[in-house]
Amino acid sequence: MNRVPIVVTYNPQLNIIRKIARDLQPMLHTDTRLKQIFPEPPLFFYRQPPNLRKMIVRSDLPKTTKAGTFPCNSNRCETCKYILCKGQFAIPNTQKVYTILVHYSCA
Repeated sequence: MNRVPIVVTYNPQLNIIRKIARDLQPMLHTDTRLKQIFPEPPLFFYRQPPNLRKMIVRSDLPKTTKAGTFPCNSNRCETCKYILCKGQFAIPNTQKVYTILVHYSCA
């Protein structure tokens, strides 16, 4: 399929553009080079215009998670009982203590 896609923001008045493109297609076919480039009328795709709700409302809320290691508390999880709920961990040989900056779980 060699149809040129045209993506525009939806407006009811744009249907005239589709009609014009379809009506002028025979004029493009009078030139051999243009006939190769545009063998069929273009495909029109419409994107939804911005509305007040999309501008104001977020699609999802940011998750507030605590940093550290936590069990997932799933009924089927066999690892939860071994998770130590901590915000830091130490390397035994170096005695350096590192702070966990993100949320980790066994899930």
